[in-house]
Amino acid sequence: SAGTRSRLEDRFLRLLFAAGLPEPDVNIDVPVLDGAVRVDFSWRAARMCVELDAPGHDRPANRVDDPRRDERLRAAGFEVLRVPDDWMEHGVERIRELLDHAGQLRFMDV
Repeated sequence: SAGTRSRLEDRFLRLLFAAGLPEPDVNIDVPVLDGAVRVDFSWRAARMCVELDAPGHDRPANRVDDPRRDERLRAAGFEVLRVPDDWMEHGVERIRELLDHAGQLRFMDV
């Protein structure tokens, strides 16, 4: 793991730990069919990535690029969850709910 690159990532990581969830790889390149995509958080064995969407993700370029990145990851067999920054205000339970809703708590044993 390369470590976090923002306060938002630090906060998300603390929420994961507080929820008792396993530590992800942070800011790593995930192999995809046509190269690699750098993701915020990944549990490779579970084929899951979490991307945090800070306020800048509402810019036109991001609205085009983010879905393309997600599609490349999905084509490589990864589930991609996008977490808007305002969801962090709901804390541990919101993060657990997000992961549970996505059916991804299977990675608890990773």
